[in-house]
Amino acid sequence: MRALFGCLAVLLGAVSISLAARYGYKGADTAVDGVISAVVFGAIALCAILFDAAAVRLWFIQHRISSVAIGLIAAAALIVTFTNSLGAIAARGDSTLAERNRVVDIRKDDRAELSRLTGERAAMVFIPTTEEVVRSSREVVSAAERTRKVECGDGDPKQRGNNCRARETAEATARAALTTAIANLAATDRAAKLDADIHILRKRLAGGDTVANPNPLGAALELMLGAGAAALTAWQQAIVAAVFE
Repeated sequence: MRALFGCLAVLLGAVSISLAARYGYKGADTAVDGVISAVVFGAIALCAILFDAAAVRLWFIQHRISSVAIGLIAAAALIVTFTNSLGAIAARGDSTLAERNRVVDIRKDDRAELSRLTGERAAMVFIPTTEEVVRSSREVVSAAERTRKVECGDGDPKQRGNNCRARETAEATARAALTTAIANLAATDRAAKLDADIHILRKRLAGGDTVANPNPLGAALELMLGAGAAALTAWQQAIVAAVFE
């Protein structure tokens, strides 16, 4: 039994040292600083393990002052190692959590954009029009303008014919029809663009990654305990680190 607990202590000690060293390495800005931090944090974790045993041993062989001094150092090392382990546990899923948050944000933005586009598309009222219709309307305007110039003398009152007013009205009507055709063509193009964008968004929402909650553990704890997900997750991580250490 003693050998079993000894092996377990060695295994957990190695994991604790590795966890602290990894946290020190990943928290540095450069590789050199990372190695230095890893060695320092790993050494502190090693001291937290060995100095406890040394303090107990010294106490039993009657070196009480040395035992208390080393015990205080071991306690300080344990606190540092605990915080390092907590940082390592809290940071171990940063990339995954960031990716899950990114997926949630993208889908939220896509839904908002889809709602905006479908609302704009539903509000559009127009007659679908092609370039050929606009071109034909321009030709009608040109013909009406030529007819009006012939009948009205191109602005000279002395050459104004009996049907000048009718020709002016016909030209104005043709120009109004051209304006309407141009507006309908612009609306047609816009509607086609909206339809294409809506199709892309719906396809992306239907086939993309689905994340119900970026922090499922925090959400579950929040449902059970009724507090903030982030705070509960932090406490859970602290408990894990404390139990481990």
